[in-house]
Amino acid sequence: MSWVRNFISLWEDLDVKSLVQLLAPIPSDAGLAFMFYSLANGDTDLARRHALLSSIRARVENMLLSRLFREAYDSCCNTGDEKFKLALLKLFYYHI
Repeated sequence: MSWVRNFISLWEDLDVKSLVQLLAPIPSDAGLAFMFYSLANGDTDLARRHALLSSIRARVENMLLSRLFREAYDSCCNTGDEKFKLALLKLFYYHI
């Protein structure tokens, strides 16, 4: 049940803007865009939260997409790490 603890930790210590981003019902490509936006702004914690929440949301409809977001979450957020780069690349190619 570690994912439950991870899910609960999504909401801790968030500002209003970040909370609205996470709570908004968005498609998976928007979740990926928010992840990239957070990474570009140096907010790796928020990017990690977007990856986990997108993984949970996608689990209902698409297990492949859920697995891809989970890979990004697990390897997040060292931009120099090849595993993380590959996870982002897979997500990007899934959405184009």
